Amino acid sequence: MIRTKHQMSDVIYNAAEQMFEALVTFHTSDGRMSYAATFAAPLTTSYETAAAGLIRDARRQVREGAKLLGILRPHIKTTEPNTPLYNTMARAA
Repeated sequence: MIRTKHQMSDVIYNAAEQMFEALVTFHTSDGRMSYAATFAAPLTTSYETAAAGLIRDARRQVREGAKLLGILRPHIKTTEPNTPLYNTMARAA
């Protein structure tokens, strides 16, 4: 797997399911891809262990082609004349 930067939302503990939950976002050249990750463990688990488990779950989802919660592609600026984006911007100006 290609190494990417990742970011994790606030980690919460779901007491009913006895698992940690977080939204893990990978920053790749294709954009930001977010996955809902879970890690089953007791509340006494250290943050470092829970975070590693959440990231591992998100990476598993990437490998298995799980459905993304969201993807934000990098912005590509197009100012070439006679392109749909250029014409829309020209009309709005």
